[in-house]
Amino acid sequence: MKQALIKRCSFLLFTLMSVLSYAQTTNSQGTVTVTGTVTDNSGGVMPGVNVTEKSTKNTVTTDFNGQYQIKVKAGGTLVFSFIGMKKKELPLSGRTVVDAKLEEDSNQLENIVVVGYASQKKSHLTGSVVTAKMSEISDLPVGDLGTALQGRVLGVGVSGGSTRPGAKSNLTIRQPYSLAKDGGNLNPLYVIDGVLQIDAQGLNDSTLFDNLDASEVESISFLKDAAAAIYGARSAQGVVLVTTKRGTKGDPKFTYSGSYGINDKTYQTKTLNAFEFGKYVNIMNGPNGYNQPITDPQYFFSDDELEYFKTLKNTYLDDEWKPSFNLRQNLNVSGGTDKATYFAGVSYYKQNGNLSTLDYEKWNFRAGTDIKLSSNWKAGIQLSGFYSDQTKTFNKIGGEVEENDYNKLLMHVPYIPNYVNGLPMELPNNNDGNQRYHYNEIKRLNNLAETTATTMTINMYTEYKFPFVKGLMARGAYARTMGSGRGTQVGTGYTLYQFTGLGTNGHIYNDDITTPPLRSKFYDNGNRLYFSNTTNLSQQYNLNFSYDRTFGKHSVSGLFAIERSEATSNNEVVFKSNVLEGTNGQFNTATGPIDGSTTKSESGSLSYVGRVNYAYDDKYLAEFLFRSDASTKFAPENYWGNFYSASVGWVMSKEDFFKSSVIDFLKVRYSVGLLGKDDTKAWLWRQRYTFQGYKGGVFGGNSDLTNGWKMEASPNPDATWSDELKMNFGVDARFLNNRLSVTAESYYNVGTNLLLNKTGNLPFTIGGTVAAQNYGSVDTYGYELSVGWSDKIGKDTSYGIDLRFGWSGDKVIKGDFNDEDILKPWNPKPGYSSDNGVWGYDYIGMFKTQEDINAYVSKYNITSVFGTAVANLKPGMLYYSDVRGAYLGNGKFAAPDGIIDVNDQVQLASKANTQYSIGTTLRFAYKSFSLNTVVNASFGNGWSDIGSQARKSLKTKIPQIVDNTVSIWNDIYDPTVNPNGSMPNPAFESINSVASKFWEVDSFRIACRNITLSYALPEGALKALKMNSCKFNLVALNPFNLYNPYSFQEANGSYLDYPTLRTISLGLNLGF
Repeated sequence: MKQALIKRCSFLLFTLMSVLSYAQTTNSQGTVTVTGTVTDNSGGVMPGVNVTEKSTKNTVTTDFNGQYQIKVKAGGTLVFSFIGMKKKELPLSGRTVVDAKLEEDSNQLENIVVVGYASQKKSHLTGSVVTAKMSEISDLPVGDLGTALQGRVLGVGVSGGSTRPGAKSNLTIRQPYSLAKDGGNLNPLYVIDGVLQIDAQGLNDSTLFDNLDASEVESISFLKDAAAAIYGARSAQGVVLVTTKRGTKGDPKFTYSGSYGINDKTYQTKTLNAFEFGKYVNIMNGPNGYNQPITDPQYFFSDDELEYFKTLKNTYLDDEWKPSFNLRQNLNVSGGTDKATYFAGVSYYKQNGNLSTLDYEKWNFRAGTDIKLSSNWKAGIQLSGFYSDQTKTFNKIGGEVEENDYNKLLMHVPYIPNYVNGLPMELPNNNDGNQRYHYNEIKRLNNLAETTATTMTINMYTEYKFPFVKGLMARGAYARTMGSGRGTQVGTGYTLYQFTGLGTNGHIYNDDITTPPLRSKFYDNGNRLYFSNTTNLSQQYNLNFSYDRTFGKHSVSGLFAIERSEATSNNEVVFKSNVLEGTNGQFNTATGPIDGSTTKSESGSLSYVGRVNYAYDDKYLAEFLFRSDASTKFAPENYWGNFYSASVGWVMSKEDFFKSSVIDFLKVRYSVGLLGKDDTKAWLWRQRYTFQGYKGGVFGGNSDLTNGWKMEASPNPDATWSDELKMNFGVDARFLNNRLSVTAESYYNVGTNLLLNKTGNLPFTIGGTVAAQNYGSVDTYGYELSVGWSDKIGKDTSYGIDLRFGWSGDKVIKGDFNDEDILKPWNPKPGYSSDNGVWGYDYIGMFKTQEDINAYVSKYNITSVFGTAVANLKPGMLYYSDVRGAYLGNGKFAAPDGIIDVNDQVQLASKANTQYSIGTTLRFAYKSFSLNTVVNASFGNGWSDIGSQARKSLKTKIPQIVDNTVSIWNDIYDPTVNPNGSMPNPAFESINSVASKFWEVDSFRIACRNITLSYALPEGALKALKMNSCKFNLVALNPFNLYNPYSFQEANGSYLDYPTLRTISLGLNLGF
């Protein structure tokens, strides 16, 4: 498969290079070769500037170092042009070296931004659209674009990535939500080269975006407000617009970029060593804990065993973990003339695992050409695709959980070896299935799950400019994406052995054991060979007519489009059990029966789109758009949903009355639009029945089981589109000769008729499921602020800083609430935020002595604490305030009654999640050196604590303890053994582990996401090497945390999960 893909890439590259004979023209008669460097008004070099011989079509572009070379007629004139800069003409006047300095055209700000179905001048934008700076992320050593974007785009959240090989990140835009059950996701809509990414379930799909390489992407824009209505039903959660690279006029240009990086964990969770583990158990079971019989060996470790434990090292994870590498390689070529341009590229990415059972690699290719068939007729085709191969540990024992390999090694009971005398062991008298997980045996048996995926996309278009109506153009496009995936699982089984331990209490296990095993038992790790084949096909047809004209000071543009898309997915699964050890993964090495299943999904949509834009004198701006979508998730009479948007803008700085030596540009804008969602399952508008083999009724006698039919969810034929009204107000400004830029935005979204499965008031005794209905109502709101400063010191030094700040909130007007539950203060309620804060108990202190207990009981007249009578309160327990008495109904409580229970909850934090986030990008350049770094922080009102999993106590019987715990438990208070201890006794988990201020940690986080240090070879060296560009990059990804509130785990995520990886990478970029 992989070899076939490489052959395809090579063939495509060869084919597209062959257009050179058509695209390239030369004329050496009476010409001279001119070279030079193009800089901006601050002296910085400018790549990508068009250098054209005046009155001809002879054009080249400057390279990464702002340099160019062009053959022109002697005595000619060069024209230098670049988006956002003033055009400049320079006659040769006998020169062969012509340098140009371009000035920013601050009156026009002609930066082009990709929006729905078109592009616009940045100065004409009336919606909330933000773009990523591809130049800052293209050299990052990551396997997906989302990870590279983390912390760099205002209003865009990125989670995940930078962990397991092949792990992808998740993007969200401005507080997405869905109240429906199983009917939607929180993904934004991804649009790649005009193609909407929708899967066969009708859901927004990130697969192609996740597998793009930065080297093939020209730009990424994010639509955050009502401007997204141009994409209709799928866009309520924002839109990610991706434009890939295409050919540019000029001689063939080859670019290569490569990097090699080392990956290692940023932080490893700290756990108890064997000695600390033994002390924990002894204190927990001792007289001040569970008070178990001291002579019973199943509850205590003896002194000689504890001494032996001091010699053990908890290195189960360290023995398997090793630094891994990632490798990234890219090769692109582009060129052409006015007649035809071409682009082709191929990339390769590989990341091996820090655990030997993990691996990932990916190939990408993209090739395309745009051909001018006549003066007003153009066509193009682009082929692209990827191949990926991901290998994981196959974990069936202990549950098919991806994280089992890492967290079982991390939390391995520290006194239990993996092997005794070469035999894999398990604890005697242990019946917990999780304890049977044995990573080393799974690795030895090569029990792996492998997933390969291959996708190819064909995207073609043709566009025609009508000669009889200036500005009118028709465009037709067709895109077809064909994908296939193959998943395999090899699961066998292994035998574990129980031994009689050494030591006084029999808890020492090592190779000194001479007695034979007590027992051996075989455990299945799936014990099957499993194959899953998936094929996907999606097609999209577009026909649109656009008009764009300028009449004096009036600029008018419009768009009308028809869009149709279809997607199907087929999956076939087959498996065979009773696998032989040493299997080659094929069915001839398994003896069990063959079983399997098949599924199929389909989705489709039809849409009509219209948009009109108007600008007067580049000062007064307006946009109106309409889209109508059909969704087969609803009954036929409710198929269609209509979506609207209107936005206006005013460039105040262009007014005659606006005179300022400080403010260079000032624009205010406002947008409002109605969007919608169809986030419910398909076919819930009609009653459905599913076949049930051998589950039918048997009435009398002993006849065989019959087949039957199961009634699915109760239908709702009246379900229809939900509504979301989005409003956004923004201000864009530049100051101090465009050195300071500010963008401020405030948004308010009103969601009504939201689809949800309303079951809040149904008794638990009612079974079955119900379809979603249009009932919910949610408001979301927030503000965003972006501030940038860019300046130059002298000729050789430049610097800049960008600050991005955001805050968001919501209010649930109508939701799936229970009428009685909402009366209790700790439950969410209508009219308030979905984030009801964190509720727990008012922590007073920890009992150290009986006197502490007596004083507490006397002061608060305590009779019981979480069901524990006063007589059973002990030192080592946490204690809390008595806030309320019994619940009286109707939201009222009795006075404090001396009983600590659920009615005594208080609000520990007004919000469970931090409300504020800030991102910073720092830039610095000196001559050929440049530095770029991103730092992110979150803070404000949120709650953070030692999680409930870390607060859990270990089981009381030693043979039943299957996991270790975190290092905070190495200092348990005990009046006798450890009178200065700071942690409560884990024997009293029901009292101690409830949420309270005792467990709180600071919610503030700050981390450096990446640092890039680059060096570009100077012009003299490039000329000597006959290269256009050469740059070296040293990149650190996730290099360090500036503040981590935890003492035992990394700042974000679960302490049990695969850690965030730190990558140190060295890269090289070349241009020819």
